[in-house]
Amino acid sequence: SEIVSQMEQDGVKPDVISLSTIVKGYCIKGDVEAAFRVFREMQNNGMVKDSIVYNTLLDGCTRNNRFDMADSLLEDMEANHIRPTNFTMGILVKMWGRRRQLDKAFEALATLPTKHGFVPNTQVKTCLISACINNGAVEEAFEVLDSIKKAGYGVEAKVYSAMVNGLVRQGELDKAVALLVEAHGLRGGRPQLAPGGWIEADAIEKLAHGLAQRGLGEKVGVPLLDQLRAAKVPISSRAYTSVLGPCRSSQNGDRYENGVGKGNGNDGSERRDSEARNNGRRSSRPFRSS
Repeated sequence: SEIVSQMEQDGVKPDVISLSTIVKGYCIKGDVEAAFRVFREMQNNGMVKDSIVYNTLLDGCTRNNRFDMADSLLEDMEANHIRPTNFTMGILVKMWGRRRQLDKAFEALATLPTKHGFVPNTQVKTCLISACINNGAVEEAFEVLDSIKKAGYGVEAKVYSAMVNGLVRQGELDKAVALLVEAHGLRGGRPQLAPGGWIEADAIEKLAHGLAQRGLGEKVGVPLLDQLRAAKVPISSRAYTSVLGPCRSSQNGDRYENGVGKGNGNDGSERRDSEARNNGRRSSRPFRSS
């Protein structure tokens, strides 16, 4: 490449780190062909010993939809006995998800870790959950989540956050609400989240917005946000704005600022809670969106 040639002209001998950085730079730029040329130079000089630069190229191919080159790279890894890692697995899952070949993502997860002696971590399974949801395979996503829960260590917040975000994108709002309830142990359940974790505020905001668009903001969204706030889950004022609208939410003053109530408790919350009970808004029955 031009960069490598210039380094050599300047009397600088490129090492593995500098060449790997150049490969990554080309991938970020979208010039995967140039990245491959540098990679081949590294191979010819015996500088490729592990999966690190392979992972960089695989990620670049996936991000730039150069799946033909990704397939060639996977064959190269196999031929050169390069051992994949969990980072490799995460990229492969994303790639097969983008290619709408979810079966191959599950196949890779079932075979490669066993063959190469490593255990798929939570990050890999989170990628698989996102791939499932993006391909409309919601039930499969829940099966992956169940496998994480069975480990018994509590589910990381980013797993639930990915699930909620994905379900909102797919319009599965009732399932997204149920996950929030399950994750934080609302309505008398046992929290499934790992200790100290909570679903990301951004995921909650997107769900609140989705509920408002379905006309379920006050009926479902407000009670849900109140329950989350009571459980000390951080909630932004934007979430309440989404479900109530800017005019209604602004009438509550600072009550929802950063998800923390202010004042002496007589700031209108009792009145609204009473109205909610009278209108059946505190019902914990599941809802169906149309």
